Amino acid sequence: MKDNNFMIISKRLLIRQYCLDDAEGVHNVINNEKISCNIPMIQFPYPRETVDWWINFVNNRIENKKAYELGVFLRENQQYIGNCELRISKSNEKLAYI
Repeated sequence: MKDNNFMIISKRLLIRQYCLDDAEGVHNVINNEKISCNIPMIQFPYPRETVDWWINFVNNRIENKKAYELGVFLRENQQYIGNCELRISKSNEKLAYI
């Protein structure tokens, strides 16, 4: 895993920057027809190779200070359970959780 500058640790959760080692766990969660019904930009079935591209994309946005999209994991076993994002622009700020 790459050096994480963005990490929040609570009693139950670990919120941190993604690494490519997370791709399989992310795919297991988002490759779900119920999720794609509620989040139009996530198609079903969701191609596994798209997760690698997406992880690189969100990490690039962090490096360029465009958005801070982080994975939410259970602290006890590192299981991926969701995503949170803070997007900053000149016109507005947005905080989202999936």
